[in-house]
Amino acid sequence: MSSCHNCGMPDWAISHTGVETKLHLRAHNRFARDSKRTVWCCSESCALQARAQAEMGTATHKWPMTLAEYAAHERATSQRRSNRAETPSQVPDSTGPKIGKNAKVNLPYMDTKNAGVSARKGGRPRKWENNGERMRAYRAARNRAGVTQ
Repeated sequence: MSSCHNCGMPDWAISHTGVETKLHLRAHNRFARDSKRTVWCCSESCALQARAQAEMGTATHKWPMTLAEYAAHERATSQRRSNRAETPSQVPDSTGPKIGKNAKVNLPYMDTKNAGVSARKGGRPRKWENNGERMRAYRAARNRAGVTQ
């Protein structure tokens, strides 16, 4: 059960579905963030009033314009937004061959021994069969690096 954000009319008291509108609420202080909230209103006129109050404040006597001027301004800005030129989303970027999203791409083979790059750079450590095998690998790596005691 919900009620109108603007007038408080419960949803069971009206014969139609009502309107959901998105409000852009300003922060109460400089440490908080602005927020967006979707609210239910009983009619389009209540939704218009709710958007105006979210934008200009709840004290309607301090508004710089009337509600009718705000409605005309809102209609003009929505028409301006809908008439802007946008590039169509189906225009191809190039005329070359197309590669699918899931195409398999193989990187060229690099011999790591000749490149001077070790095969294991990091990641999860190896699991050894036993402690002796681990110690032999540790000593062999020390000998390759030229570390002496």
